[in-house]
Amino acid sequence: MKKVDVIVPCYNEAERVGKILKILTKSPYIKKVIVVDDGSSDDSAEIAKEFPKTKVIILPENVGKGGAVKAGLKHVDTDTVFISDADLKGFKEKHINALIDEYYKKHKPVIGIPKTSNNKLWYWIRTNLLARVDGERVLKSKDLENVVDSESSERFG
Repeated sequence: MKKVDVIVPCYNEAERVGKILKILTKSPYIKKVIVVDDGSSDDSAEIAKEFPKTKVIILPENVGKGGAVKAGLKHVDTDTVFISDADLKGFKEKHINALIDEYYKKHKPVIGIPKTSNNKLWYWIRTNLLARVDGERVLKSKDLENVVDSESSERFG
């Protein structure tokens, strides 16, 4: 089984980050979870430090999701990286498995967009318009390097 490293950008997510890390750190697919505390003013980093397989990077000031992912990428040791938000609701190990399995079937980037409602219009908007900023993703570490090295990767790029 191939393993991946996970980057979890985190800004003031003390109430939620533990739930996500509990799921991520138990997955056999995950080699290491890199939590990037993006200048939080709460206990996000301290909570993250309590979990096994977790490396915590603390940024002194908020640089946005793009900057946090870029900082986390410096600590990725695997050929494939999984990016996960820290505030997911309803996230389960089966979602990790589905995303990573799909990536290894096609060897193309995979974006997971949860279907949070039966509203077809909202789901279409999330799938077709918001997929660039929303959802968990699995991709080659080298491809992510190319993305974060571009000027548009700052903040939420």
